[in-house]
Amino acid sequence: MNKQTPISRIDEKARNYLLIMYALNGAYFFTIFITPIVAVILAYVKQSEWEDSVYRDHVAYIIRTFWVSLLVFVISIPLILLFGLGFVTLTLIGVWFAYRSAFGAWRIWQYQGVNPKLWLELP
Repeated sequence: MNKQTPISRIDEKARNYLLIMYALNGAYFFTIFITPIVAVILAYVKQSEWEDSVYRDHVAYIIRTFWVSLLVFVISIPLILLFGLGFVTLTLIGVWFAYRSAFGAWRIWQYQGVNPKLWLELP
């Protein structure tokens, strides 16, 4: 779906559900990464229900953001112990995670889709 194409069939319940998932992602800093776990579980639960809609892209976006962030976090821990480089990667992934969460929430707020395959999607 083109990122500028508005959502044709609006489901307010699905939209609100996605906004809650993005808010849970956005609260990661305050909850020590617990709320994104809840968000990704909710995303997996809704994944099959929204299979044939634009909301599926948002769910994939949330899931990919979570798993990439977790992978970089796990890789960063030994890098902290070995070289101190892990602090840089943790900072970068934290900023990236926050950006993707805010961007996804903004896109669903504007009734727009996202491209879950892009690493960094600009407005």
